[in-house]
Amino acid sequence: MQHPPKKSSRKKHPWLLPALLTALLAAAAAVLLLLPKWKQQAVSSAMPDSPADRQKNLSQTDAATLLSLRVQQLNGEDYILQYKDGSLLLDGNTPVSESVSAEMLEAVTLISTTDQVAADVEEVREHLTDMGLEPPQITVTATYSDGRTETLKIGGEVPETTYRYLRWSGDPGVYMGDIGIGEVFSMTRNRLIAVEQPEISTALVDTVQLENAAGTVSVRFTVDSAGYASAALTAPENYPMDAEKAQSLQSALNNFRLGTPEGMLTDETRAQYGLETPMAVLTLHQQAGYASRTNDEGQLVSEEISERNFVFTFGDFGSDYFYSCAYEGRVYQVSRLLTEALVQGSWESWCATRPADLGTAELRSIQIIRGSGVLEWQKTKTERVLANNQLETDTDGNVIYDEAVALNGEAAAAEQWDTLVDRLAALTVSGKIPADYSAEGKSPRWQIVLTTEGGTVRTIAAYPLDTFSDALMVDGVIRYYVHIEALDSVLDHAADMARLIVSGRMDEAMNGYNGK
Repeated sequence: MQHPPKKSSRKKHPWLLPALLTALLAAAAAVLLLLPKWKQQAVSSAMPDSPADRQKNLSQTDAATLLSLRVQQLNGEDYILQYKDGSLLLDGNTPVSESVSAEMLEAVTLISTTDQVAADVEEVREHLTDMGLEPPQITVTATYSDGRTETLKIGGEVPETTYRYLRWSGDPGVYMGDIGIGEVFSMTRNRLIAVEQPEISTALVDTVQLENAAGTVSVRFTVDSAGYASAALTAPENYPMDAEKAQSLQSALNNFRLGTPEGMLTDETRAQYGLETPMAVLTLHQQAGYASRTNDEGQLVSEEISERNFVFTFGDFGSDYFYSCAYEGRVYQVSRLLTEALVQGSWESWCATRPADLGTAELRSIQIIRGSGVLEWQKTKTERVLANNQLETDTDGNVIYDEAVALNGEAAAAEQWDTLVDRLAALTVSGKIPADYSAEGKSPRWQIVLTTEGGTVRTIAAYPLDTFSDALMVDGVIRYYVHIEALDSVLDHAADMARLIVSGRMDEAMNGYNGK
């Protein structure tokens, strides 16, 4: 026998691919010096001419003749899988994961080996324990419709390789096969179960409640006529949600998947998976409506979605890569990377600190009000129509629009609009307002009213706080202050450019906006 070298990656699939390189044959003489005596004999007795010569199919069976598989794990589990309609069932009625079922069936219907350790087990009898074959680490017994049974014995890993020792009841020899065959039959019964993913339609989720160590925070999503989903915090206080955090939350909901099942939710699993004192509880409300999905034929179809609630309980059980998650009476692993935004949020961290940043929303108008003066920037979009009265579209089929910008009715350049939007979006609060501050009886120095294409309105007002700062009221709530200099640098600049535009000095206005 020639032992293949350790590979850089552990490839589990397929079982049948040859894994040894012809070039390794040249190193066989050197390997002989390092191998135990029983291995030396195997190598010297029959040196194959090519990697393909070392492969051997011990059995090939039509899966349709299979009745059941019994899997017995040394110091592990013992369960029976029944074959029905092309897949395996645990306990006769619980579907096994489609991918796991396919791997198991592939493994037992074509028993393929990569290399031979010994043609007769008696040649290496004294080494079977070292190879994990006496007793075998895993025993798989296949029962067929013609009444016969066959047994696959899976041993330990071959040192410095990606293979495991194998025996098949219909053959007297000892062989090596792909390590993946051992991994799939090492699964516990809980991990076999097909995971039914919660059908969360992100576009229809209108409320999210998160309970964690930071407290309880609630979010409400609303969608305007243009499809823009804005988010507002509703508990413990009302305040606009940070646009970037809202997008991350929706993305996390969209990508959320239950991973490996770990069993039923019991007192034992609660303790085992850190769920006795959960790190977070996430509750979603999904309103009734319609959602688009791609069917099995690759077509985009619309389906009706029922109103329902989802409750996910997360625990930290010490893994660097996974949280535990309890859902509808079962415990699963879930990816930390994909769920971080769902479990680590707080009201403080989700509050909007850039109040004029509306994320992906397209703005229709910007009003800047100072005293009695009003600057109103408006952006209009007009569908581009071809000579045949058809709407012009780009290569992706999207309608092309002509855009126009006006300031108090006077034509302005699109670049000026874009610059103003960017400057407003970048305006960041300076700190949290003192608890005893009140704007009662005070008049705002500035007001900004932002309106999206879909009609969502964000109102921001700046009230005097002290010599250096203004208190910001956002949609009627004061929480933060901003340095006067930072606010005025944006708004005064906009006013200066507006005066130039209205007076017809467009070139000068453009130079000013570009910082010239």
